[in-house]
Amino acid sequence: MFFPERFVLLVLISVLSCGIKCQENFCNADKTDCNDVNPKILQISCDQIEEPIVLQKIDLKKEDSPSSSKMFFIESSGRDHLLIRQTCAIESAVRNSKVDQFYVVMTSPNLNVTANNATCQLFKRYSNVIFRHVDLDVLFEETPLQELHTAGLLKRKVKRKKNEVVGYDKTKLTTVNLSDAIRLVLIEKLGGWYSDLDMLFLKPIVEFKNALGGDNFNEKLADEDPNYLGEKLSNAIFHFEKGHPFIQKSLKYFPKIFTGEWGSGGPSVFQKSLENVCNYQQIPKMMKNEVNAENCQGVTVLPPKYFYPRPWMFANALFDKLTGDEWDSLFKDTYAVHFYASSSPTRKILRPKFYGKKVPAYSYLGVQHCPISFFSEKTF
Repeated sequence: MFFPERFVLLVLISVLSCGIKCQENFCNADKTDCNDVNPKILQISCDQIEEPIVLQKIDLKKEDSPSSSKMFFIESSGRDHLLIRQTCAIESAVRNSKVDQFYVVMTSPNLNVTANNATCQLFKRYSNVIFRHVDLDVLFEETPLQELHTAGLLKRKVKRKKNEVVGYDKTKLTTVNLSDAIRLVLIEKLGGWYSDLDMLFLKPIVEFKNALGGDNFNEKLADEDPNYLGEKLSNAIFHFEKGHPFIQKSLKYFPKIFTGEWGSGGPSVFQKSLENVCNYQQIPKMMKNEVNAENCQGVTVLPPKYFYPRPWMFANALFDKLTGDEWDSLFKDTYAVHFYASSSPTRKILRPKFYGKKVPAYSYLGVQHCPISFFSEKTF
């Protein structure tokens, strides 16, 4: 069969164009053919890895390289691998944040790379993702947290009786309190970004220095008043330079404020430190004209929706089903989305095909920003 030269040329141009444009088009949430993984993104084999991998301990002197920007993630449960939403946080940070190096700091001394495909892909694919074991005895030595650690109080929850604290429950391990403590020491000693493992990064964040935000805010005020920064801080994601006064004050306040209850070593400590560096007795509402770098020893409180497009009390709204345009509207000012894993640990996300035009946020964002993790299992 004869084909005119013009027809052949048009076909060739079309094929080449798609080859260039379609490589990164793993899946679009508005399509209905998003059930199958693109084999190109999972092409690295994990069959030849011997386990367990004994992790190198983090060395606070060797890791201290001011020439490279750093981000720290902490796995403090003792688990020897990452869950797929945790790998999504790291993968999206590698793709979008423009930070140079990413440290995954684990209380487990070993890394089980074959526990799931997402952990394996992350470990083998990215040379700037560095897994380290943290020796807590060494980390907390000669810090204000050493006594709490030695007494084992960072690993216990408080006992309550009629709303009164009556002691510590030795049978209940809380990973949150331990993580709150670890992140403070790491950032004070090394500087850089800290991020929870339930974030999903959308944009570069390297423009922000000595910065953090709050997840407790009035959405209407946040939308209408650019001066309004929220009610209270969160410690889910933040950046501080090595030895910054805010982090040093947080370490000092930690043993005074910490009770073993959720948040007592995190948001409560940060709020007290903010009041101190801003020279306020109390900050009932954070306003930009009062709480800013000039007034607060270089600390910048960012607009809440930069990292928390929905406040923590409405965390479940991120699992509502919306169209792509609706999600884009919600995230228009957002650099990273906090998904509040403690509020939704068991809610599985399907691939977009099973939802149609309206999908949960993870299903919309995952295919674009962490496709390796998103497609590593049938449900996310």
